Amino acid sequence: PKPIIVDLELPLAPLELDYEKSLRQQKLEAEFVNYFALNRGRNIQNFVFPRAKGIVLCDNGKPILHKVNSDSPIIYISNHADTIWNNLRTISLFDNINEEKIDNKDLQIHVPVLTVEYRADVSDSFVKDIESALKISNESERRKVIEKQFNHYGNYVVTKFTLGGIITIRDWLNVSDESKTYLRNYIKWALECGKGQTSEIFEDVPLDKIPPLEADDEMDTLGDLCNWFARIYDLEFAKVISYRKLIPSYRLLPDGLQQKLFDLTGSKPFEAPVGELVPNILEKNERIELAKWIELRPKLELFLWDWFHNSSLQYGVILHKSKLGHGKKAAFKFLRVPTTTEIKKVTLLLAQPRNRQEAYLLENGIIMKDGNNLNFDNIPFAEYSSILSCPLEDFKSAKNQPSRAIYCQIIVNMTKLSFNFGDIKSLQKYSNNVNIAFQSNEPYKNLCKIFGDDYGHLLPRTLTVGGVLLKKFESYTTKILSETIQHEYDIDDPKIIEKIEAHLEEWNERFNVDTSFFINGTGGIVYRDKINTWLDNFLNLTNEKASQKDQNWSSNWSLVSSEDWTPLYKILRKSSTVIDKTFSQYQIVFNGEELFQKDEQDIFVIRFPGSLIDNNYHIFGVIVKKDEKGDWIKYAYPNFNKNRNVRVLYGKLTVKDNNLSDIHLKCKNLTSDCVLITSIVSNDNSAFYSIKPKAWAKTKIIIDMTKDKSESDPKHDKDGFDDEGSDSEIDNVDKTEQTVQDTILKWCIIYNDGRKSMISEVDNSQMLPWNSFGDYLDDSMERLEEDYDWRFEQKPQLMLEQAIQQHDLDDGDLLEAWRVFINYARRKDHIALYWIGFYLQYDILTASNLFRRRFYEEAIDEFAEGAETNLQAAMMLYKKSADFGYPEAQLRYGYGLYSGQGVLQDK
Repeated sequence: PKPIIVDLELPLAPLELDYEKSLRQQKLEAEFVNYFALNRGRNIQNFVFPRAKGIVLCDNGKPILHKVNSDSPIIYISNHADTIWNNLRTISLFDNINEEKIDNKDLQIHVPVLTVEYRADVSDSFVKDIESALKISNESERRKVIEKQFNHYGNYVVTKFTLGGIITIRDWLNVSDESKTYLRNYIKWALECGKGQTSEIFEDVPLDKIPPLEADDEMDTLGDLCNWFARIYDLEFAKVISYRKLIPSYRLLPDGLQQKLFDLTGSKPFEAPVGELVPNILEKNERIELAKWIELRPKLELFLWDWFHNSSLQYGVILHKSKLGHGKKAAFKFLRVPTTTEIKKVTLLLAQPRNRQEAYLLENGIIMKDGNNLNFDNIPFAEYSSILSCPLEDFKSAKNQPSRAIYCQIIVNMTKLSFNFGDIKSLQKYSNNVNIAFQSNEPYKNLCKIFGDDYGHLLPRTLTVGGVLLKKFESYTTKILSETIQHEYDIDDPKIIEKIEAHLEEWNERFNVDTSFFINGTGGIVYRDKINTWLDNFLNLTNEKASQKDQNWSSNWSLVSSEDWTPLYKILRKSSTVIDKTFSQYQIVFNGEELFQKDEQDIFVIRFPGSLIDNNYHIFGVIVKKDEKGDWIKYAYPNFNKNRNVRVLYGKLTVKDNNLSDIHLKCKNLTSDCVLITSIVSNDNSAFYSIKPKAWAKTKIIIDMTKDKSESDPKHDKDGFDDEGSDSEIDNVDKTEQTVQDTILKWCIIYNDGRKSMISEVDNSQMLPWNSFGDYLDDSMERLEEDYDWRFEQKPQLMLEQAIQQHDLDDGDLLEAWRVFINYARRKDHIALYWIGFYLQYDILTASNLFRRRFYEEAIDEFAEGAETNLQAAMMLYKKSADFGYPEAQLRYGYGLYSGQGVLQDK
């Protein structure tokens, strides 16, 4: 069973007056005492201290817990057969000395986490049983029974324990030096990971290079070892690993009973020996702190843990202006150690790139191979970088700009590291944030923000480590190098310095370039006559006789070059497939619009975050202006906007984050062919909004909005890394004090005239479904009951002349006539406009059993916008019809002008 550790206060505070809390604390303390047998005595059995069966102390005592402040586990290596255990036997009342000696060659790694002191009342049963035994008249029988009772209750009582974990390694002296080296470093890595000091990497590395580890958990991989340390330090489990203080159990008895025991056994009071008892560890042992036990001279593979962390290799790369950068948050972790290939070559290089793009690649060690599908001119989702970020390198224009730079480099290529997608695992937070951005209403824009601000765009899967000395010149004349000059040497070549210096002097004279000094990876100056010292640093790292300081290569080596580049989102195998499929078909990349006036015309300009790519975009809508009557008319461009017959209604409103349900969008004449498209403008760049249409009617749409926050963990804000990507957060801010955010919801309705697809602006044969851009108002969505009338949805069956006659017939179909008028009015028929006004003025439709007040409201909104009453709307419609010369409309509008009924003008 799992001990109750995490629920106890450390140290245990005095019980509060809250009865329920006090009762619970007492119950937990009792469970804790019984689990670790703090209330039981102990007996000696070889080199362990098993608990006795009887209870010698009550469980009503208060365990006092203290966390161990030691930063390092303790290593125990036994080296002698004499132990403190035999000395302990001398204080027993009975002659039970065990002369057995063991030759223990095991190693134990102790991880102490808590010390526990426990004092309580002596149990009545222990006192009574000893007291009863002392009353036996037969001395031999009395002695026998008393010895039996002490074995039952335990001859010793431990008052202070150490809790923690133990790893045992058998037959340590026969473990090979190489295996010991791996073990020491694996323990170091796992310890740092378990304490949360570093992130977990290489978790799938098998433990086949170290001796078997015996512990409470079965451990097959480095991840298992890291998890064991994490569970220990999180107090998920523990065991007694040493005994710090103990007393003979008879010292718990009253003085009178103790004296009778001394008289019976001929013993005298003894003090317990001072010293810590460690199970299965001999008295004479080697006790070493882990930090001193670990040797800092391991193989190259073992340095990778620290170097990977220091080099930010779990972060995506951003191609900033003039230099490489990394994302602020880790995107993945390494499951296995990359494949290492030793190189040990030195390259001497003099080059003058043809253009600025080649110069950027050379200066930053970027290697592009033939067949690499990635085009740096078109990096996915690299069209956005926040104002706070460094600007990105413009590879498109850089390719056409000549470079004046000349580079002289001395490159030490020591080792090549390579990995594939199976060697890494994306972090859950990275996966969640990418999917939230992709499923938002502005996926392209939000994915650009995710990669540009947080995670980076690219991932190189082959890395060369070593060192670089660089000298950069600017040529203000013609090109001085017709081709790149390159020499390569083995790092062990005894004449390497002589050869390098000879070439540098030659270049100095031949090309008039100053090679007297170089800049190293940390920005320091290395003079030409000190290059040999700089190279010796790399040679020492491969020399087994070198000192520990010289061999600390993780602080000397650096990243020399990177190749096998791929977009970072590709590590999300499932999501990347969907993303590729989606954005290979279309992009919606606008992020707002601007309104300005020119020549008394309102003009809208759509803003884009970057350049549009490869014609892979679509524009829908029309270009419009107002005519002299104030009506909007559209410009027709025969070679542009093949979807110009599509009408668009748009609007915007402000919503608050605390009220995102049942948002009403006021519309006109909606049908099931319409498509709703939405866009969000928010001050919170870390928030994405999911918008779901809920129900709709002829004149409105009801939507629900959901706010999705980009995940962050305060514990890992520094590097963005966490082991499993847990999405649990602790918010210490009082929610009542948080400011309610205002968010602008922009929306538009596409009236596609029944067309289910949009014609591609590039290829007439390519048709894209409208629901690629938004949501259809189809039958799967809830239809508001008060708005639903199946007859009103059907196409009118009467001609206009027939509809006009309906109100004069006894059984005339007034609703059908109304539908005809609406249908014809939408075709700009002036007679239909008159009859809509006539029905409004005389309230004709109320005679129909199917009449709904909304029929009038919709007609007024569509054909007589601004009218406040039916009569005002009728007069506006009469005027429109009268302007086309319809006599009856002229008569009725003239009478309205004369009488002032419905016309807001002076007579």
